[in-house]
Amino acid sequence: MELKDYFRIIWRSKWIILLIMLIAGGAGYYWSWRQTPIYQSDATLLVTVPQPMGSSQLYSDIMLVERQAKTFAGMIMGKTVLDGAATTATIPINGDLSATPVQETQFIQLTFTSSDPINAPRALNAIADYFSQYVSELYFSQGTTTLSGLEEQLQRAQVDLENSQKQLAALNNPSSSELEVAQAKVTYYRTTYMDYLGRLDAARKAATQETTRVIVFERASLPGAPISPRTSLNLAMAVVLGLFLGVGFAFLRDYLDDTLKSEQDVGKFMNGLPVLGAVPVIPHNAMSEDGDGNALPSPLHPNGKRVPFMALVGNTKSGAAEGFRTLRTNLQFLSADKPLKVLVISSSAAAEGKTTIAMNLATSLAQMGQRVLLVDSDLRRPTLYKSFNLAAAPGLSNLLVGKAELSTVIKKTPIEGLQVLPAGPIPPMPAELLGSHRMRELLNQLRQQFDTVLLDSPPVIAVTDATLLATMADGLLLVVNCGRTTQDQAKAALLTLEKAGIRPLGVVMNQVDRRKGYGHYYSYYHSH
Repeated sequence: MELKDYFRIIWRSKWIILLIMLIAGGAGYYWSWRQTPIYQSDATLLVTVPQPMGSSQLYSDIMLVERQAKTFAGMIMGKTVLDGAATTATIPINGDLSATPVQETQFIQLTFTSSDPINAPRALNAIADYFSQYVSELYFSQGTTTLSGLEEQLQRAQVDLENSQKQLAALNNPSSSELEVAQAKVTYYRTTYMDYLGRLDAARKAATQETTRVIVFERASLPGAPISPRTSLNLAMAVVLGLFLGVGFAFLRDYLDDTLKSEQDVGKFMNGLPVLGAVPVIPHNAMSEDGDGNALPSPLHPNGKRVPFMALVGNTKSGAAEGFRTLRTNLQFLSADKPLKVLVISSSAAAEGKTTIAMNLATSLAQMGQRVLLVDSDLRRPTLYKSFNLAAAPGLSNLLVGKAELSTVIKKTPIEGLQVLPAGPIPPMPAELLGSHRMRELLNQLRQQFDTVLLDSPPVIAVTDATLLATMADGLLLVVNCGRTTQDQAKAALLTLEKAGIRPLGVVMNQVDRRKGYGHYYSYYHSH
């Protein structure tokens, strides 16, 4: 497939695609409208750690701060902090909290989402304030516990030292071993006392320095628009999704559609038969067209009944009229080597427009000054007599059984040069009459009286009538209804004709819909 074929498929289903896009967009908007709005508040915490006086900040110190920030980020989302914040601030903490350390900084980014735009910043600020106080108390209590413990240990060491000194002074003529033991005890307890004394002094100095703290660097404020649902984005995404679904449906529809839709389809599925003409879509109740392409009642049927469209009666510049003139011209080229005086016009199946094609082709040939006879050779379901407001009988069937003369069954029409031979009464065995020697003699006689004889015959697949007539005629035109005739029907019709040794002169595409991308055959003429 070429690129233009893809565009043709999309253009053919453009209204369905648009409808799917509208449905998808409406569904997306309705879904967004049904969602509860979610608001977001943000706050920032700053983590500080004590640093010795005069010392420079090393890489290890920076890593320590980042690890501390990660630890605090986990702590702040814990149940202890959240319950404590709710109790302290006496407000409900209804929402989702996230804490994210900012890489290579001392900041922690807090985000709180809630359906209540007023409660969201209040809850987040309560959490931040409580956690800042919680960290300060945690590290202060740890320092207090250390000092009190060292002081108790120092007092015990002092008591032990004084007792060991008294024991040493109380010795009376001690032996050398007793003296050594007593002196060793005094030395041990003195060393222990001095150690606790130094540690207590260091702890007291550390208590006077700055401790690890968490500062509320940026407080939460009232949020603006909700972060969810994002109606515009959801609507846009739904429309785009609808577009993809619509295009997908268009290609699926084209894949499942096995009808003949273009000249390329005819060439592919009908053994390369040429398209001799293409006729646009014609309204079912249209008889002719005015200068603006509007339908007018046909002068061939003044009572206003629905009859096949006469493109060449009324606006002769319409696209349909040009389509039939193109068909006429192509037939003239084909008849340059072999005269085409008797032509069978048929189709693969019923309701494909063969009668409409036959009437308008006959009119087009008559307008050139030819003597044209249009024969209704459909002896099973004749319709031509209705189209031309003629009597159904006598007609062809009367002529073939020898109950009428040719001069009495041929009828004139309002179109100069065009005459019609009705089908007559429906016989019990149409195929036998149409395949008879009398029919062959009749066609030879008509060749002498008329420039062109067109036989409007039944469909090829339904009965053998068209095949029988084609063996006596100079050629056969096969009508296909664009978008209606299936590939299998076209193949079956060709196979039926080939078994009889008949190859159609070409194909006439009927009901070509320009709006569905099939109208490139006649769009030039229709615009002039």
